[in-house]
Order: sequence, then C-alpha cells, then structure tokens
Amino acid sequence: MKKIIICFLVFMFFSGSCNAALEIDNRAQTYLEQNKEKMDLEKEEIELLKPFLEDNSIFLAGSTPGLARNSEVKMTLLKTLHQNAGVTYLLEEVTYAMGEFLNLYLDTGEEEYLDTVITYWRRDQQTKEFYEELREYNKELKEEGKQAIEIIGIDVQGPPRTLISIAYLAELISPRPVPKELEEYLLPLFELRNEFSSLRGDPEHQRFAQTSYQAGISTDFLKDVEEFAQNLKTAWEEDPDKFDRFLDENSEEILFVVNNILDAFELEKRSEMGVEKSYSFRNKIAFQNFLILSEDLPEGKFFGQWGELHIFQDSFRNVNWLGKNLNTPPSPYAGQVLSIFLAYYESMQMPPYSPGESQEFDSSFLLKDLEKLADIAENELTLFSLVHSGSPFTDNLYFLDEQTASGVTTNFFQFLLLIKESPPVEPIFIP
Repeated sequence: MKKIIICFLVFMFFSGSCNAALEIDNRAQTYLEQNKEKMDLEKEEIELLKPFLEDNSIFLAGSTPGLARNSEVKMTLLKTLHQNAGVTYLLEEVTYAMGEFLNLYLDTGEEEYLDTVITYWRRDQQTKEFYEELREYNKELKEEGKQAIEIIGIDVQGPPRTLISIAYLAELISPRPVPKELEEYLLPLFELRNEFSSLRGDPEHQRFAQTSYQAGISTDFLKDVEEFAQNLKTAWEEDPDKFDRFLDENSEEILFVVNNILDAFELEKRSEMGVEKSYSFRNKIAFQNFLILSEDLPEGKFFGQWGELHIFQDSFRNVNWLGKNLNTPPSPYAGQVLSIFLAYYESMQMPPYSPGESQEFDSSFLLKDLEKLADIAENELTLFSLVHSGSPFTDNLYFLDEQTASGVTTNFFQFLLLIKESPPVEPIFIP
C-alpha cells in the first residue's frame, strides 16, 4: 500500500523554508546509544527518568491521536510518575466539564459519565479502556489509604464539544428550584440540556465529532448555546450578588464553566483568522485555566499527555505552546516542566473522522533522521534522554528541521520516546 503521511492542521501551517538542523552524527549517535531504555509497559519504573523526578512538578508527553500505543504509554507514564515522583493530578486535553464527568466516572463507576465524554472526544476503545483501568487503579489506591489520581480539565475545545459543558451546568444547578428573578437566564439551560439529551438518545448520536467535527449538531443549536452563555454572563456581571446568593458554593465553578463555553466560541472565531491565532489563543487560555484551577488544589504534581506540539517549551510555528507557558515566568512552575515527545515509525493510524479506517503513519513530516533513530532504538518502545551528561542535544538543534525552530533541541523537549509498529486505535462506533 502506498505510504500516506497524515499531517494534521496543526502541522500544516507555516511550513516555510527550513533551518538546517544537524543530522545525527557520530557524537549524537554514540550519545543516544548510551542513553536509551526499553520501555516496559508492565513495569512502573523508568531508570532514565529517575534523576529528573524530584526537581520537576509537571510532566508532559506529546502524542499524535489515532495510534493504539498512546493509551498504554500514557498509563505506564502515569503510574510511574505517581509511584516515583508524587504525581496525583492528570492534566487532560479536555474541557473542565469533560474532566469533571470523567472524575464522576472514576468515583462512581457510572458508565453514562464516561460515555458522555468518549462519544464527543476520542471515540476509541483504547481511550475508554484507559479510564476503566484508571478507575481500578484509583480503587486500589483508596483501599490502601493513598490519594487517588484526579483529572483536571484545562483545555478549550470547539463549540460541538462544549455541549458537554451544558450537561454539566445542568447537573450542578438541577437540585435547586430556580428563583423567579433568575428564570430568564437559567431556565434556557434546561431546554438546551434536554435538546442535548435528545440528540444523544438518537441511535445516530455516535456520529458526533466522528465522521466530521460537527456531524449531527445543528448550527442553530450551537448559536442558542452561545446566546445562553453570553446572556448569563452579562446578567451575572451586572448583578453578581443575586447569582452568588442562589448558586452559593457552586457559584465560582458555574461561572468558570460559562467562561469555558464562551472561550469555545471565541476559539472558533480565532480559527477563522488562521491556525496560528487559534492555537495561540487555545494554549494561552489552557494555561490561564490551569493557574485558576491549581490554586485551590492540595499539593501534588501533574502529568498530562497532549497533542505533540502542545508540550513544546519554546515558541514553534509562531505559537507559544502550553509547555512554554507553564515553564516560563511568571508561571509558578517555571523551570519545573519536563517534556517527552512521542515519535512514531512504521505505525498505523486511524485518521480523524474516519472510524474503522487506517493508514500508514510516521513522524518524518516533523522529525529529521527518523530512520536513523529507529535503527538506534532497536525495540518497539525506546525512551531516549536528551539531557544526560555530555548530551549534544543541549547545545545543538537536531530533529526539528523547521524555519520557526531555533536554539537547541532540549529547548523544546528533553526526552523522546520512539514507538515502532503501533497498530491503529479501534473505534467504539462505526456509523
């Protein structure tokens, strides 16, 4: 079969001419051979990471969706970092409402909470199994009297996925009768929730955000959601006391979700200006959301597996990614972020919006010298440290042959995990 390299929209902008990144020379090859480790998915310990666990508070892994090994690697890294570094928070590439529904699933085991998120997000069997395994892991931790892992959703997603926020808002407000003075602003929420529930009850609901980003969701419905959120926020700003009195201890959380909904529509507007504007806004807001949510959390460390460019700790393609925002002053975690880039070789991917299909995939569209790296790796899962003593990657630019990449490799990420021969994910639903 003819090889097809899928470049997501995030990889297609600002390709430009290339800076001359160094090829893997004898010095780099010798270093990589001496600073690699086979990742064992059955073992929650990674020797190469040990020297860097104590001094870092946020660990990021960057992956490409649609490959089955991602979820296995994510679970291995999460357990390793939980047991050896004190990670207790999972920073997910989901909205706050999605994260809270996932936490409800972890706490209760109610499949409806998990299904609500999965059918609007990754839609694959491996992602579903990841959360099922995490629930079992958390149960063991609680039985041992240890702190369970909590999910923190900080992302901004487009309007079709922000419908989950409507369902979550309704769940927060439903237990109490709405006072007459607030009916104009709050009762439309329940109509929207009912419409959302009706859509999800349709046998075709599995198509949402799967065969296309907005499949099965009308533009009019999305406009109604935006209008509701904007009207509520405007009224709240004009007279915050009457909302705070009614919503009481949920007041700040509800307003946060309302802002998250409006950010989704702002993200859509930025997308029309170009992907640079879109991703700059998205990563900025995700960072701001992290700062807000992390303020009230008990002490702990964080791990998150996001799309690969989000973990970059320097500007790339004219975007300040989440990794850079987290690792740069005034971030309270500046200097405490470690990024692991996941690269793929001779693998298979289920492409976006094509459930059940698969095509060949590797990371050569972004990384130079991939074949040479694969020869050095030998194993199916090989972790390379780029920051151990004597590393040429700390004073030269390798791999990233990009006009917008400058400096040295470790400005962007400090570890690289090469994944060979990953199968594609399996879709939960095929319409």
